[in-house]
Amino acid sequence: MSLRSMRSLRRRRHFRAAGVGKSTEQSLARCLSEPLEPRRLLCQGAAFAGAVPTRLTEWSDRFFGGYEATAMHEALAPSGQNDATRPLAAPGGSSNLTANLDLIDVYMTDANGNQIATPAVGSYAYMQVEYSTVGISTGATYTVRMTVAGQNIDYAVNWGAGGSGTQYWVMRLGVWMITPGFKSASATLDVFNDITESNGADNTGTTNFQPAVMTPKFVAPLEGVPWQDWTLVNYVDLNLGVGIGDYNGGTWAYDGHNGWDYTVANWREADKYPGIDIYAAAAGTVVEAVDGNFDRNSVGPYPPSNYITIDHGNGFATTYYHLRRDSLLVSAGSTVVAGQKIGEMASSGRSTNPHLHWGVYYQGMQVEPGVGMSQYMASPLTYAGENPSILDGGVISYSPAAQMYDGPVTIDNFNPGDQVTFWTVGGGAESGDTYRVRWYQPGGAAYATSDWTMGQGQYFYRYASLTIPPLLYGTWSVTAFINGVGMLNRSFTVQATARPAEARMTQTDGTYIVDDRSTPFNVGTVLQGQTSGLPTFSFRVYNDGESDLTTSGLSVPAGFTITNGLAGTITPGSFDT
Repeated sequence: MSLRSMRSLRRRRHFRAAGVGKSTEQSLARCLSEPLEPRRLLCQGAAFAGAVPTRLTEWSDRFFGGYEATAMHEALAPSGQNDATRPLAAPGGSSNLTANLDLIDVYMTDANGNQIATPAVGSYAYMQVEYSTVGISTGATYTVRMTVAGQNIDYAVNWGAGGSGTQYWVMRLGVWMITPGFKSASATLDVFNDITESNGADNTGTTNFQPAVMTPKFVAPLEGVPWQDWTLVNYVDLNLGVGIGDYNGGTWAYDGHNGWDYTVANWREADKYPGIDIYAAAAGTVVEAVDGNFDRNSVGPYPPSNYITIDHGNGFATTYYHLRRDSLLVSAGSTVVAGQKIGEMASSGRSTNPHLHWGVYYQGMQVEPGVGMSQYMASPLTYAGENPSILDGGVISYSPAAQMYDGPVTIDNFNPGDQVTFWTVGGGAESGDTYRVRWYQPGGAAYATSDWTMGQGQYFYRYASLTIPPLLYGTWSVTAFINGVGMLNRSFTVQATARPAEARMTQTDGTYIVDDRSTPFNVGTVLQGQTSGLPTFSFRVYNDGESDLTTSGLSVPAGFTITNGLAGTITPGSFDT
């Protein structure tokens, strides 16, 4: 068996760590032996070295968060490899020199030690070194140096000291965020010549590679205009420890997040027939397609998600989560082309609002496309925090807070003395951004202005209210500005006559029911042939206007009947069930 076949063996490995206790050693052993879910290294206290970078320039071409003085010791040498069958090279000095370190191989791996010939841009890779020691005297130490893009990382170890015969070692060091461009990395044993060796020429090894990227590039995985129809609220969390770090050095993520979250304003937008289309980001073959799960989650416990996984070949795959029930247009084995509709947006699975969670993977490893935005995306996006936007807004005669999840109704007519509330929902706000609401009276003159300084808001609500003064009849308008740029304008009419009737529907507990809701209500189970004890569903209709609301001509879907109808007229400010 060749020495390089060591990597394919599943021998029991012993873990040694210099300067760490047994509990840390065991933690590290578990860390290196268990698969990541989906990519994070959950090894707190496993002797990490180095700090997590905070800006993009610090991510580029460098190791961080590595294992300090840690190795995997192969307990058994490969068959046929020992002192007798591996003759030492002629010594360069005294004829009785027997000590030697021999670097066998250096290569890149994933977090589980699987060799990767060409890591992908935007993924993490580890540098792994295989070497042997023979004749190292008891108490001796030497330094292993890893060099990545000109940066040296040194580890002083004593592996093999006092050992008998030839011993074989595997050292996995550091974690490297792969950025675009050709990469070269090397390892050198005994870099300071602390060991007098019989052959110092076999102490260095190098690995070179051009990182992989998706070809052709990904198209947007959903319909709409960025920062207008949708915003990005989360990227991949690149911080391997506790805390958050996105590809731009910000915190546009949450701890452990593993994809991009494309979010629309509310359910009113997501419910628009036929829904927000989700597209295949590239050509490929569907390997998973799960449908049939509830799709309007907002709080836990969360039922399973509706999702799709597409294999694009050459090691790349993408995932599409939180899809609308019964919207999937593909199944396992389907072939798709870039831009093909595969489903619709919703909030199935572990989700609190309608959005698409899009993930990119290479050979099973998480990829952050933002690290190589122009290499991955056919239409590269700038950072979400550089694109403050307002996605939706309107005017209403009461607090919209209870309706923001679904999308408040809009009222067009008011009377003097009414309170008008202007609501907006948006994203992309960075701490320090300014937000202004300005009201304009008929004729266009500014009537009132309110200003705020914002905190970070990947997704935010904002309200402003005004009491209509007497006698100023006609068309009013209100505009929201972010950083001095007008983002959204709405108009309404102030009139002397009573406002028209305004219908609003809720469940009996007051939960708002948005117009054109796509997700059905579960009203119960009916057995075939059942005629008595049938389940019922009750709701309320409110009249938020100032004129009577007529309710004649109501219709219900086939298979349902109205058992207790609404009053023929609902007076202003009242409701009926």
